Amino acid sequence: MDYQLNTRLNGNIAMTSRFHENKPLQRDKTLYKFLWVQSGTLAIEVDHIPMKLAKDEIVTLTPLHHLTIKEVAGEFLTFVFNSNFYCIYGHDNEVLQRLSVLRFVPGDAAEAVRGAIVQPA
Repeated sequence: MDYQLNTRLNGNIAMTSRFHENKPLQRDKTLYKFLWVQSGTLAIEVDHIPMKLAKDEIVTLTPLHHLTIKEVAGEFLTFVFNSNFYCIYGHDNEVLQRLSVLRFVPGDAAEAVRGAIVQPA
């Protein structure tokens, strides 16, 4: 599953279940990232620190973090965007409110996240 939107002002937002296979997204050093393990485990390295994530765990990363996907043993969803898509500075409160919705979403996770992206609060 891949969804991607590029705006006229070079804003990018994407959601993918194949981030580990998507070399252009991995090379983009401007992206904020949310990795959400939906089943199984995900072995990653963040700034040379190994981590193993399990089902329903989420890690958030800024463009300053160096991420390496080491092993995928299940399914995970990656949500990425750059600051041209949504400038966090001056909108911290909005970002927290929108992300809090993701913690309590019942049903199909992918559909819920896509709904949170498409529909404004």
